[in-house]
Amino acid sequence: MIKRPNILLFMSDNQPADLLGCCGNDEVQTPHLDRLAGRGVRFDNAYCVNAMCSPCRASVLTGLMPSQHGIHNWLDDRLVDHWPKNWSAIGEFANIPTLLKEAGYATALIGKFHLGVTFIPQLAFDHWVTFPHGHEQPHLSGPI
Repeated sequence: MIKRPNILLFMSDNQPADLLGCCGNDEVQTPHLDRLAGRGVRFDNAYCVNAMCSPCRASVLTGLMPSQHGIHNWLDDRLVDHWPKNWSAIGEFANIPTLLKEAGYATALIGKFHLGVTFIPQLAFDHWVTFPHGHEQPHLSGPI
């Protein structure tokens, strides 16, 4: 059996790099992320290719620029009924989960996908726990 390193990829929306303690912030306490960053590989020179979440996620997972994968804005979940059945916006491209799966890794997505239908696993993810919508739900009004 080949010993492979564990690979964890964390992506967050609307978080500047300097929000983390490991990046020099002394006002916000992020000890667990700081510890992971200290023991792993940090992409200190990575830059956001687009201000919207869907194009960024697509670029990270495919290695392509928005002009190459064609996603230039967030995917509007209100239009899901108009999408092809079980659609993934990047399914046609080589992508990290598929390459890892082909290399013998078990893959998982936990959190926000926002690159197509969220109700069934996409790409080559073995384990799939994601939000039913790609973005946060509107805040409830009135008493809870």
